[in-house]
Amino acid sequence: MLHTKWFKYFFCCMYVLNFIIGIGLVVVAVLIYPHLPQKIPTHWNGAAQIDGWGSKINIFLPGFLPFLGAFFHPHIIDQQFQVGSRANSNFRLFALAGMIVLWLAAAFLMWIMYRYAGR
Repeated sequence: MLHTKWFKYFFCCMYVLNFIIGIGLVVVAVLIYPHLPQKIPTHWNGAAQIDGWGSKINIFLPGFLPFLGAFFHPHIIDQQFQVGSRANSNFRLFALAGMIVLWLAAAFLMWIMYRYAGR
């Protein structure tokens, strides 16, 4: 089971990293915002064709995705599941996977919005 001290420390570090990544994505959005056209793509169909446009303020939305990781706060998990239990360890692993997916999704969305903004 993964209820050792190093796992708890690692999870807390990843939780902090989650907020650092979120802040970093918001900073990147602030930096590229002035260089964007008034309309940027916000949705793509299955054929990777742009079928939705929005205001350039939408570039900030992907930057806030990592902050959804706040729902995975260690104290919240510990209140839901007994500390040291298999369920606690499993949910922490699930939370780590969820945070990483949110990071990748946010970075990808921001990159794709910026890349296709000039079209």
